[in-house]
Amino acid sequence: MTSQAIDLSTGYNCLFDDGQHWRVSLSEIETFRDEWLERMPTIRAFSERISRCLWFDLLILTRRYGIWPGEILQPVLDSENGEPVTGLKPATQFTREPLRGLWHKHWFSARFLPANLLAAMSRRDSMDFIWEIANEGDLLTEDIIKQIAHRLTITAFEKRSATKKMTGEWIVFLKHDEMNYYLCLGTHQTGDQRILDKIDSICRLDFPDLQAWLAAAKS
Repeated sequence: MTSQAIDLSTGYNCLFDDGQHWRVSLSEIETFRDEWLERMPTIRAFSERISRCLWFDLLILTRRYGIWPGEILQPVLDSENGEPVTGLKPATQFTREPLRGLWHKHWFSARFLPANLLAAMSRRDSMDFIWEIANEGDLLTEDIIKQIAHRLTITAFEKRSATKKMTGEWIVFLKHDEMNYYLCLGTHQTGDQRILDKIDSICRLDFPDLQAWLAAAKS
């Protein structure tokens, strides 16, 4: 998403990199939120700490890309429950400006699988296993091809999950008074300043003291 804005009379507006302009009314966002609070009622306990901006981001991802909302809401629940063991990286804090003080938690979708497999194969020793499967001079048999394919996909995925290295996109949140405030969704491609601008201009509608909280988190 290129840019986002809100007009209380019309709702949330989003301009994509390809020029598409989407507008979602406040009532649509609230209906979407209420639907998922019904489906995942454990979120109700802290739903007031989830901004409407995050619900808007989630609605847009669902409508445009077919992302299942539970893939993002479950990591939110994980953050609330003390990071139970999953294949995803644990939440970490941004250490560099302009996002210093904020935190991010990865969420994973099947659409991120190629990027994770490429990351696994980028290691210097990632192809050493081939010598275990095929000795020098061996013919490239169908069985050898199947073993290599399995190691490059299934085994690589399992190892990355077991070591909590699975990555996707971000849930951006702020810790304040020992509680998490979930602000928006971000991507590795979205500029840090753009994420901060969205938080500053949109999320403060739900959390008026957000600027002071962020300043305290940086100190």
